[in-house]
Amino acid sequence: MTITEFASLKLKAPYTVTSDPLPELFNLVRERQSAWSSYPLFYVTDTSDKSIVHILSGWDSVSAHEEWIKSDGNQDLLKGFASYLEDVTLRHLDVPFAKDRLNVPYIVYRNTPEGTEPKGKEADGLTTVSGQDLEHPDSGLHSLTFFEERPSYSSGDDKILERVYAEHSR
Repeated sequence: MTITEFASLKLKAPYTVTSDPLPELFNLVRERQSAWSSYPLFYVTDTSDKSIVHILSGWDSVSAHEEWIKSDGNQDLLKGFASYLEDVTLRHLDVPFAKDRLNVPYIVYRNTPEGTEPKGKEADGLTTVSGQDLEHPDSGLHSLTFFEERPSYSSGDDKILERVYAEHSR
């Protein structure tokens, strides 16, 4: 079973997802990581804070992703981002990666306490997947609901994420 990488990158002020040279750097990450892992990489941004960018991608395992992280190719990319990143949070979710469900413009991310089923308007979305962080299972249940149109609701701590940097055809 594949896993899903869900990484959150907080950009330093005053940078946002559209600040030069970030679009070019993010596309370079997509090209290199996808070539290494053989899985596409998608970017989404928090609609309420354009300084937060999330990466969604697939991996065969946590150890396969760790190999990429240690690689010279990734370390060079991290040096290129050093002036722009304030914080990085990495999660490996026990959710099988499926490219098809990511071909939507909006995703709602929700983190609920362990043992609590997500509540809300998932029925309005195309599908919802939920899983634990494989390295931090006590961090609760992480849910992603996929939408063709921007969700018209806001429920507590839900994060409405919007697709950015559309994937080049491969």
